[in-house]
Amino acid sequence: MRLTKCLIVFLTTMLGLSSCGRGLVYTSAVPNAPVQISINTKDAFFVHFTPDNVGQWLIVDKDGFHLNGKQTLPRTFADYYGYAGLVIVVNCYSQYSAYDLCCPNCLDRNHPVEVLDGSTAVCPICGEVYNLAFGLGDPTMGIGKEFLRRYSCMYSGDRLTVRN
Repeated sequence: MRLTKCLIVFLTTMLGLSSCGRGLVYTSAVPNAPVQISINTKDAFFVHFTPDNVGQWLIVDKDGFHLNGKQTLPRTFADYYGYAGLVIVVNCYSQYSAYDLCCPNCLDRNHPVEVLDGSTAVCPICGEVYNLAFGLGDPTMGIGKEFLRRYSCMYSGDRLTVRN
């Protein structure tokens, strides 16, 4: 009898634990595309793109690297920049956050969201505004419900790596 109770408790616990993650996995409407960017923040072009400089942003697209929407540096063949390009920001927590530039409402890679500053981006088609400041890429106008597709950022030493 005691063995049966222990077996029932064990099986119930295992069943409960195995179903914990279901429904919680985030799946973006933005198609999956390779992302692999590695930046040495000691390089002259990126010297001000450090966690100390909240609000700085970097766009990586087919044309190269654009720091705060101004300067351009060509990308290498080893750089993969997602579906419509990437925006990497230093968020308000002094951490890096990276998002795909494709609006999840419109899914148009030819009209990426436009970064207005280090904390806001807007879709040129539907008009949805996305908050980049807190590391979420959340919609703020209520036009869409889905967040921008996020990518993993690792900062170690002077090297920032962004990938999916």
